[in-house]
Amino acid sequence: RLTSWVAQLATPDGSSAPIVGHIALIKNHRDDPVLEVGSAMVGPDQRGSGLLGKLLEAVTQALEQRPEAAAFVHAVTRHPYTQKTFGRLGYLPTALMLGYIPASAQFRSIPGHASTQRISAFYSCRLLRPVAPIDVYLPPDLASLVLPRATDIGMELRPQPLQSAALQGATQMETQVVPALNAAFVVAQHAGAAWPEVLQRNLRQWCRQKVDAIYLSLYLRDPHTPAAWQADAQLGLLPARLTPYIPWPAPPARHVARAPGGRRTGRRSRPRTDRKRAGSAPGAPRHRRPCREAQGSSPGARALRPDGGPIPRGHRAR
Repeated sequence: RLTSWVAQLATPDGSSAPIVGHIALIKNHRDDPVLEVGSAMVGPDQRGSGLLGKLLEAVTQALEQRPEAAAFVHAVTRHPYTQKTFGRLGYLPTALMLGYIPASAQFRSIPGHASTQRISAFYSCRLLRPVAPIDVYLPPDLASLVLPRATDIGMELRPQPLQSAALQGATQMETQVVPALNAAFVVAQHAGAAWPEVLQRNLRQWCRQKVDAIYLSLYLRDPHTPAAWQADAQLGLLPARLTPYIPWPAPPARHVARAPGGRRTGRRSRPRTDRKRAGSAPGAPRHRRPCREAQGSSPGARALRPDGGPIPRGHRAR
């Protein structure tokens, strides 16, 4: 977390007053090119007073001085007020993160929220400065999902001729399981020859660990992305559209997959935070059909991103 703003009620005698509002800029790593606007809340007695607007005004002014390329918010799909409020400030939905918020989360302002259901959220993005056109290798079946979202936020994507080359080399990925969300976040840095095999193996392991959702990101700048997407779709991943500059996972943990013959093609490392949840999962992100069906959860989603960060993001909710 970088910075927080709080609002307090004024008292006649200048004594300590209760906090009635809060908002923050959040960043996982100092080198991330994007930051999140989150933890926005106001006290029940202050709703409708314009306090949230004042907090957002302070954040907007601070963003003008930030070096990041973009900012984003997670807008709960069942909370249209949040979507409209941030939409007026230029945060437009570019991806749908199915089942992103765990069932344990409580939303007092959302009537009828059942504690047995995970809740989906829009990834709403706003560019903080102009971006040069980006050459991308976009799977044909995803063009109609991704290109309009990029246009909405002022990001020009230039689809390049697709290559028919098969997946080659070692599969490399970064992964993290976030206990608070009970979700796994995976970035495929390179989808190699063993990608389908490694993806399925990881999915099985996370399923055994009862991880509810898996989000997979690919790079649209990688010429092998269309071939990797075909393998992902066969394993049940659904497109979530575009997630520009998405910073997941954090901290990074690189894995190198085993070749089909069982010989390890490289070394693998994982930080302690990931070791407990992901065990010794080799290779690339896995996604598979859920082991168990959670009420109200949906099968999955995938988002695409250009600009040097992960692009397509795959998600599976169980």
